[in-house]
Amino acid sequence: MLLQWLKLRTSKDWDLWISIVRGKATAYDVWHLIDPSNPTKPAMLPEPEVPKLTIPENIDKATKANLLVDRELLMLDYKIDCMEWERQHDGFTKIFDLIFNTLSADNLLYISNMEFHPWDILRALQQKLGPLDYARALELERERELENFQLARKCNEATLDAGGRT
Repeated sequence: MLLQWLKLRTSKDWDLWISIVRGKATAYDVWHLIDPSNPTKPAMLPEPEVPKLTIPENIDKATKANLLVDRELLMLDYKIDCMEWERQHDGFTKIFDLIFNTLSADNLLYISNMEFHPWDILRALQQKLGPLDYARALELERERELENFQLARKCNEATLDAGGRT
């Protein structure tokens, strides 16, 4: 279910937004592939390759039987690897969709020219919106103070309009 109310618009939205992305990615077991705190982009699981085991024609029955068992075991391992790859790929796709569907138009424009890998996108958004340093914390504090000032001013105006004028 897409979280219709969730949108990453400004740095004020970052903490909630990234915690939901982290929670969903953890549930899909792909957070380790997109965690923006990783200094380098994590490698994806490679798509499994079909095992190749040829069975020579001129061998005895016992050796041939052993090679057939080996081939079946290789194929079983391959099927398990395919299921793991598909599970990870599906989770990766769902997180990619979550990220894109919860970004504001401004933030979509901001990431439009970068590689479409959630790790790259989250790193860029974290640098832009995440409270990473002292300067960002000061900026957020100034924004909160301005909002509080504007709210107090509106309350005062409403009080005066309600009959408090002299």
